[in-house]
Amino acid sequence: DILDLATPDNNGNRYCLDGCVHGTSFGEVELMKRKATSVGVKHFSEMINRIEALTSPGKPEGYTIQRIHRDQGTEFEGAVKQYMDDHNLINSTTEVNRHTANAMVEQRNKALATTGAALNYTAMGSDDGYIRMLQGESIRWSNHLINNSSITLYQKENDITAYEDQTGRASPLAEKEIYTWGSLAYGFIPKEHRVNKLSNRAFMGLWVGLDNKVYDGHRIVPIIKDSGRWKIMPTKVCVKVKVFEGIFPLKINPDKHQSYLMPEEKLELENPEWLKSHTEDGIEPTDQQNEGEYEIEKIVDHSHDEQGTEF
Repeated sequence: DILDLATPDNNGNRYCLDGCVHGTSFGEVELMKRKATSVGVKHFSEMINRIEALTSPGKPEGYTIQRIHRDQGTEFEGAVKQYMDDHNLINSTTEVNRHTANAMVEQRNKALATTGAALNYTAMGSDDGYIRMLQGESIRWSNHLINNSSITLYQKENDITAYEDQTGRASPLAEKEIYTWGSLAYGFIPKEHRVNKLSNRAFMGLWVGLDNKVYDGHRIVPIIKDSGRWKIMPTKVCVKVKVFEGIFPLKINPDKHQSYLMPEEKLELENPEWLKSHTEDGIEPTDQQNEGEYEIEKIVDHSHDEQGTEF
């Protein structure tokens, strides 16, 4: 099914393509800028490939999706229908205007909306301007959270999640460090992306989840002060991040609360050791001296070469 979020988010996405696997209720989502089939087919194929790869990594013959059940919307015609034909997928549809015929994905739509609303309220209260900009990221993370819950009767009886039922292994959310959605975060800026040598080494933003594509990647939404509000920028993916758990900048007016400083001030005042530990090459500092100029504190020994020169 496709959810229309009504307005574009910070990444320009307005539509959410979502689907569930029959039997496990494991779901996947793809955010799209347009509803056209030429756009949808790319996200449709990525969703199918991701489900198959997660279920049987490295063994394409081990698990394949065989049937697609959908409504009769035109967004699933054209290029999307051609993709299903080319991959020998059974293409079945529901009766027109009968939503109960596709109850599983309709229930997922409701769960995504409810969970997303809860995430938004926790991070930014009832500010519709911020909610509109972050609705795509809240839907994306909501899907991860739902997959990490027990949905079917079998999963509840065996105390497993939908992710474990579908893939046979623990979810990244259970193995990796995660934070409360919308918490204050700083993303590391690689040296090749800095304007000059002394430019900021981190940017201020919001932690909005783990990334599907970048290994160990965190999704950070940059925010900057703009006329008494936070200006929300397109999402960045960073491997090196510093998150201040449970601090929600979007609930606070940036002009009235000086505790929220710009990146270089925040890091140096609150956690200088973290900034020092992230060098330009991402290597932890050691006791070994680097090249440069040093002030002599004390001469502890005298050495001479064969000509008697002291050094």
